[in-house]
Amino acid sequence: MTHAGHAAAAAEAEAGWRRLVEKGLRGRPFSDLVSNTAEGFAIDPLTPPAAPVSAFDRPATPWMRLQRIDHPDAGRSAALSLEALNGGADGLALVFSDAPGARGFGIAADDLSDLLRDVVIDACPIRLETGIDGADIAARFAAETEARRIDPALMQLSFGIDPLSAYAACGQDFDRWPQTRAAIGALVARLATKRFRGPFLAADGRRAHEAGADVASELAFVAAAYVAYLRLLAEAGLGDDVTGAAIEAVLAADSDQFMTIAKFRAARLMLRRIRSASGLTAGPIRIHGETSWRMTTRRDPYSNLIRAAIAAFAAGAGGADSLAVLPFTAPFGLAGAVPRRLALDTQSILLEEANLYRVVDPSAGSGSIEALTEDLAAEAWRRFQAIEAEGGLAASLRAGALQGRIATERAARLAAIADGVVAIVGTNIFPAPASLPPDIEAPFPASQAEEPAFALPSIRLSQAAESEAA
Repeated sequence: MTHAGHAAAAAEAEAGWRRLVEKGLRGRPFSDLVSNTAEGFAIDPLTPPAAPVSAFDRPATPWMRLQRIDHPDAGRSAALSLEALNGGADGLALVFSDAPGARGFGIAADDLSDLLRDVVIDACPIRLETGIDGADIAARFAAETEARRIDPALMQLSFGIDPLSAYAACGQDFDRWPQTRAAIGALVARLATKRFRGPFLAADGRRAHEAGADVASELAFVAAAYVAYLRLLAEAGLGDDVTGAAIEAVLAADSDQFMTIAKFRAARLMLRRIRSASGLTAGPIRIHGETSWRMTTRRDPYSNLIRAAIAAFAAGAGGADSLAVLPFTAPFGLAGAVPRRLALDTQSILLEEANLYRVVDPSAGSGSIEALTEDLAAEAWRRFQAIEAEGGLAASLRAGALQGRIATERAARLAAIADGVVAIVGTNIFPAPASLPPDIEAPFPASQAEEPAFALPSIRLSQAAESEAA
């Protein structure tokens, strides 16, 4: 069939579909079938195929399954690490106690050697989740590698140094940025000299996401952090050979499947544009994902398993290079063995049974996903430019400007949940009966500290509804 024949057949099929839709609508407008995202992007029920936009820069290979290790007892964390690696994990995400996502738990820096004693670290991908002390932990890990006489060039190691997210989480220490910037630049230079390959720095959007930011603002936060770290590396005098692989992006994956796919694809497009504008030679852009903390619920916690599966699917389809899944008991405290195992199995089923990785960028050419990706990238870029106009991410955070915009987005989203416009299954629709906390090893420790005014809070969207139900 000729191109004109294909076009005519497609038009005839669409016309037939519309006739059936109009009959089903019974006089209601076609616009009733158009859904809108929280950012205001319209998603039509039928969008013509689009020219694929290349969002991937790697072949059809599985993403790395990372298991989150955050137990404060070194012996227990060591056992959990080996259990995860023997159970199918490709690597470990080590969460230290000062990391914004530790939530009162996490590994002590002094326990690093004991934790990794039985782990073959040159054969196991490792990601460090750190906070204000990220540079110190990176130096400790480098010393551990040297003590074992391991060639750093053989390792798959993400150092996860991210002072800007740590400042945003605690709402203070912004004035330390100039000194911190210089110290981290010098550290990265030393690590590169020792043949570590990176990534060394993480442009992490998870804290913005947890504070209630919509997807465009999360991407803008990541882009602004990425640019800030590029400047840091340039000030340290590092060449393109180091800078090109020095920074990774980190995103939250939630149960809004299409938006999460578009988010990961849009992030890659934005970072590619930033790298090109910075004069960096073409190279892979590394993106790590973690399932969303803010989407988890305490009421009907088993529904968190479904949310995590959708989020992991979307992150994988969107092009995550590595992924960690939170246990379904995350909102109750420190997870026990069964929730950790299910978190890992969620990824294994998607990779080994669903074979999700075998198609590169499976959404490419989908009219709705391509349009959503481009619209999201354009809006996120506009918000990124607003942060740059304020002097960059550190300056915007210091002035409280970005926190104020995210607070507005958070209030709007919570109001939509309270009004029932946004549904949380098991909480504000089909509420489940209260149940005892499932398998956890310890509840969250009580926090006595008052949150500073400029801190980006960590919230769960269902908290208010859960309190009302109680």
